[in-house]
Amino acid sequence: MTGFDPLDLSSTPAGAPLVPLLPIRLRRTEILTVVYRTESDAAGALVPHPLELASDLCVLHVYHMHDAEWFGDYCESAWQLPVTLPDGTPAVYSPFLVLESDAAVAAGREAYGQPKKAGQVCLEGRGDLLVGTVARNGIDVARLFTDVTEHEAWIGSATLELRPNAQVPAHLLAVREVVLGLHRTIDLTLAPGHIVHRYPGGQP
Repeated sequence: MTGFDPLDLSSTPAGAPLVPLLPIRLRRTEILTVVYRTESDAAGALVPHPLELASDLCVLHVYHMHDAEWFGDYCESAWQLPVTLPDGTPAVYSPFLVLESDAAVAAGREAYGQPKKAGQVCLEGRGDLLVGTVARNGIDVARLFTDVTEHEAWIGSATLELRPNAQVPAHLLAVREVVLGLHRTIDLTLAPGHIVHRYPGGQP
């Protein structure tokens, strides 16, 4: 008899896995980043124990993945908060992630445990502005504007507008002050994750 061991599978079904084996390569990834100051109390309430909020800074990335293995061409967004791990190591925690690829949503949730949700994300040039928008169920969540030129002027002024959305309540991370606008294109590899803290099981 022939067959396969289900324990060897990284994703199901066996003949058409939704989640790829990591690592995977993302080429020509274009990123619009806005760094801003937010309310520490609101940000801290979104960070799970035992992580600790390390700053009042919040980072919003809007990505255009031009060439992502398994996922193709799609856009993604992520809010990131600086935190410290239980051993004091600096890290980031993402309370909100919205993206256009079902496969990338599944990989983020299953391989990394990230709270990814499907939505509408766009990164495009409009005249002399680079505009990133994030929406869920057709309702805007965020809109970024940053000044760029046709050649690679990477750092510029930026604005960020957050709007209430029940599915992605990123407006809780209110904008107090925009610190930095950054536009870049990079290649990167999504490596397998590893566990930094294991929560105890429930009561028997």
